[in-house]
Amino acid sequence: MPQLDTSTFSAQIFWLLIAFLLLFTVVRSVAAPRLMGMAAARAKRQGDDLAAAELARGHEKAREIEHHAEIEAAHARARAELANANDATRAETAAKLAALGEKLKARSDAASIALETSRLGAERDLQAVADDVAGDLVRRLTGTGASGVAA
Repeated sequence: MPQLDTSTFSAQIFWLLIAFLLLFTVVRSVAAPRLMGMAAARAKRQGDDLAAAELARGHEKAREIEHHAEIEAAHARARAELANANDATRAETAAKLAALGEKLKARSDAASIALETSRLGAERDLQAVADDVAGDLVRRLTGTGASGVAA
């Protein structure tokens, strides 16, 4: 095997050094700058992407705060409209109750007058019946007419 021949070791080491230096020079002057450029570009792109993401997060946070403020404003408007509607309904109900109360009072007064009139008529009729019964009793007991009884 020629690789293991000790007489060619110095030539093999010489050519190994030449190949290593040539490969080292190519890597150092061509490949390493390209790799470093790609790494730098990748790092810059990642940094730009992170900055854009942070900016987008800030904009989204601001929009979220605006959205919550709009929701709160809408809730406040809805509560105000509901309160106004409740107040209007209460006022309308109070007016209707007042009108109904007046109507019922008028009916109650009319019913009271009718009841009093009926009571007076019933008292008159009862007095007439009592007078008739008393006159009839007097006639039956005395056997005479009711000329002595006040009618």
